[in-house]
Amino acid sequence: MSIEPQAIRVQMPHMTMRGLQWGAPDAARVIISLHGWLDNAMSFSRLAPLLVDEETRVIAFDLAGHGLSDHRPLRSGYHFTDYLRDLYLALEQLDIQTFEFVCHSLGAAIATIYAGSFPEQVQRFVAIECYGVPLVSDNNPLPERMAERLPKLDVMRSRSETVYPQLKPLIRARRQAGEMLESSAELLLRRNLDESKDGFRFISDRRLTMGQPMLMSEAQLAPFLKRISAEVLVIEAEDGLMPHWQFLPGRYAITPNITVKRLPGGHHLHLDDPSRVAEVIHSEALSFDRAQ
Repeated sequence: MSIEPQAIRVQMPHMTMRGLQWGAPDAARVIISLHGWLDNAMSFSRLAPLLVDEETRVIAFDLAGHGLSDHRPLRSGYHFTDYLRDLYLALEQLDIQTFEFVCHSLGAAIATIYAGSFPEQVQRFVAIECYGVPLVSDNNPLPERMAERLPKLDVMRSRSETVYPQLKPLIRARRQAGEMLESSAELLLRRNLDESKDGFRFISDRRLTMGQPMLMSEAQLAPFLKRISAEVLVIEAEDGLMPHWQFLPGRYAITPNITVKRLPGGHHLHLDDPSRVAEVIHSEALSFDRAQ
């Protein structure tokens, strides 16, 4: 069993997806981890080692445009449903037919729709700091959003040419965008940066900062939640995003098998306090096994 991560590379017809794997490559139990917006596979670098054992491996992908994975080609932009296609094809290439999700933020949103689309594949779903899509068209008028976003969707160069001489200011800026430990911010940043003798340059796709024009409505999301057959564990952070989302109780109510836990910490609590998060994941898994 390997606690140190191993680099993985999945070649698909339209792109190459990269990531990290913890545990034995042939372990039968597979946990798929998807990170949040503008993060990367290192988001799980502290939690994953606490989840692996002789029978379990964790695979954390860099989503398209993030970390070391390919950028989308020009004229394509970043559409939410494309992440679902990427995941489906990556799992097919790896011959993974059933698995568990442990995902964070945007990754948990992707996993929610995937679990509702392919319920037979997902055995368990741990959603950290997001459940369902975080933005819906109910309170984001689509005509105005389309008029604002569509002209800008794919007009910028995907790679930044700006070189930053020092890392510390980037760490401070990352923490201002979302409060986390300094060491956590550095872990995430280094996989999104190229370091040279002149300094640091972002390699994540700049187009990720342009939000997609289309959104789902709550009514469109509901059938996906109702189709999830896996046991769902939602982990909310006391100082994170989820306590402010008024739409969550309605989503929880229509999910067939769900447990919700709120833990101390911020949006990246799985990176700042992985032991506490792992303890809840393990204890809820045992409770579910006893109930079977």
